Amino acid sequence: MTLLISKFPRFRKFITRIKRWQLRHQYRHMAKISRHLKIDSMDVQAVYWKKQHICSLIPFSQINNSLLGETAFIVASGPSLKSIDIKPLTNKYTFGVNGSILKFVDADISPTFYVISDEEFIYNRPQLLRLILKNSESHCFFTPQAITAICEIDVDLLKGHQKITLFNNHFKDYGKAALEFPDIVKMAHNDPEIITEDGKIGFSLNPEKGVFTAHTVPYFALQIAYGLGFRTINIAGMDLGSPSGETRFYEQGSAAMPSHLDRDYLKSILPSFEIVSQLCKNKTLQVFNLSPNSRLPDSVIPKKSFADAIRNH
Repeated sequence: MTLLISKFPRFRKFITRIKRWQLRHQYRHMAKISRHLKIDSMDVQAVYWKKQHICSLIPFSQINNSLLGETAFIVASGPSLKSIDIKPLTNKYTFGVNGSILKFVDADISPTFYVISDEEFIYNRPQLLRLILKNSESHCFFTPQAITAICEIDVDLLKGHQKITLFNNHFKDYGKAALEFPDIVKMAHNDPEIITEDGKIGFSLNPEKGVFTAHTVPYFALQIAYGLGFRTINIAGMDLGSPSGETRFYEQGSAAMPSHLDRDYLKSILPSFEIVSQLCKNKTLQVFNLSPNSRLPDSVIPKKSFADAIRNH
């Protein structure tokens, strides 16, 4: 069954649909999490696969604001990265997301942190996953769905890894009922670290309490970076599309994974970064977009050249 799920996407989606149908509404986020995966959330978060202990997790509470006031560079995977040499990021705090590991490998850099939220990236790009987890120096942030996918592909990749932290997609905690949008709004009314008006679009100043999705992984990385204490955050390769139709620097044509950027840009991505823009105006943090041709307007997130970001750091 595990082999079928990891190798055949149609079968995987079929099984997920059945599980969603069987689960109560507020637990449907658990449909993509294998019954073989258990995460013990007692004093030490331990990961078990088929009843075998695989690794222990680092709770976010242990690393919250551990790098207060530092500057971070998030390396996304837009096609503009083709023309950028990230070698100058050596010895800087860096975040990789999804396939950007290839830029780090080319530059012979170990990313400080790595963020993966989408299990489909793992199922479709297992060779990139191996590159990411081959480097035990990187502190990885995975959703439970991503951890399931890793275990189904090769559980040995996680065995003994000492730098993994769990985060949940949009207040849908592992093993718990997902918060509905009104619940998140109510939470925000009583908690200044949760910023939202509708429960759907927002920003979390404390990822331990939950994070918002903007349907683009750099947004997760941005919230995690803030939670770690970074107050100046530069994002490279956040093109959010290109005139040629390419969405990632490392793939093109029929070999490219599907992208939903056009579907999600106006309803999720843009309004999410408009909240970040307000936080920047309030001097809560500084965010710079290092993609010169990014779809995201300069009036929302100011653009800066990669060279200037390196020079100013």
